[in-house]
Amino acid sequence: MATKTELSPTARESKNAQDMQVDETLIPRKVPSLCSARYGIALVLHFCNFTTIAQNVIMNITMVAMVNSTSPQSQLNDSSEVLPVDSFGGLSKAPKSLPAKSSILGGQFAIWEKWGPPQERSRLCSIALSGMLLGCFTAILIGGFISETLGWPFVFYIFGVGCVCCLLWFVVIYDDPVSYPWISTSEKEYIISSLKQQVGSSKQPLPIKAMLRSLPIWSICLGCFSHQWYSSFLMGASRGFSSIAPVIVPTVSGFLLSQDPEFGWRNVFFLLFAVNLLGLLFYLIFGEADVQEWAKERKLTRL
Repeated sequence: MATKTELSPTARESKNAQDMQVDETLIPRKVPSLCSARYGIALVLHFCNFTTIAQNVIMNITMVAMVNSTSPQSQLNDSSEVLPVDSFGGLSKAPKSLPAKSSILGGQFAIWEKWGPPQERSRLCSIALSGMLLGCFTAILIGGFISETLGWPFVFYIFGVGCVCCLLWFVVIYDDPVSYPWISTSEKEYIISSLKQQVGSSKQPLPIKAMLRSLPIWSICLGCFSHQWYSSFLMGASRGFSSIAPVIVPTVSGFLLSQDPEFGWRNVFFLLFAVNLLGLLFYLIFGEADVQEWAKERKLTRL
């Protein structure tokens, strides 16, 4: 029968010291992170995510410029009260959003199962996935400026340079470190031995109160909230806290457009910029890749 017993301070310190000694003997010797193969792959995935999200965002930013420049009545469409029209004089039926289509978004999670040591996996995933927020941030920041000064085609030319990441993917990305030709022997042994020592944790109650007081948890939630500010109503209604943004953004955008028909869209994008920047800064300040105290396994003694 498993029972939870209280140990004296001396016994508890002795037991913890023994556990620490055992753990230290099991942990493989860590190899340098700088110029390593695993962090190089994380950097390649970072730029792939950057390009994928940036291409999706600039499509939405340049949509108005494309419609106005290809319409024969574009000269008469300067007023914000006139809807864009197509070449036949009807209302434009341009798509509201175009989803990003790339296999890297799903494939990269399978990569870290064989490339990411357990004690570094969160950091490697954060480096790779941060390219999404950076791509969205950069496209919003300079996409409109490029479209206005150089023309909307140059937005795709400039951000299209990132398509070289596709070539890097085929050359650099391998299924596992065993088949990787440019990895050092020490790093290969470090990754393989780390993955072999993964063990599952025993069942323990979910520490909800401690999770609600954890700033790293709230940094993830706020980061997801700001990232979901381009989504639709149906998607937002079907998800959790991170998708509250798509539910309220149509109302907020409609209010800004109704208050200022001439500069309403400028205010919408300024708000979009502020929300994404706030989520990024909050995550950079409070986000952590370490296991929190409330998530660590509790020791149970058997009598």
